[in-house]
Amino acid sequence: MSLCFIVDGYNVIKRSRRFDDNDLRVSRLKFLRFLETSRPHGSSRNSLTIVFDGSTEVVGFREEWTFQVVFSLGESADDRIKKMVSSSSSPKNCVVVTDDRDLAIFAKRSGAQVMDTPSFLKKGSA
Repeated sequence: MSLCFIVDGYNVIKRSRRFDDNDLRVSRLKFLRFLETSRPHGSSRNSLTIVFDGSTEVVGFREEWTFQVVFSLGESADDRIKKMVSSSSSPKNCVVVTDDRDLAIFAKRSGAQVMDTPSFLKKGSA
């Protein structure tokens, strides 16, 4: 069974000293490089989507990764993640990575799994 990991990008960055930098672009790049090399989402059959608030034009994002990077474009990252879970044909195979209480409650009520930041990052460190 493959899983669909959906990560609340800035929430995870702000919860980890490893990535939190005064420069948001640097923080984001550190985090994305970690995901690329450490693969905390596990098997290559598992999909990974990182959702950030904002738009590519505002933040100047131009890099490509082996996973999907989404900017919320006019809505919050939380709202975008909620839509992704709600529109999933199999929410039970979704793993929402966040420490945001309201988002975690929504995900669980929708049938998705929830993983907190330390647990997710630890999987990549193993």
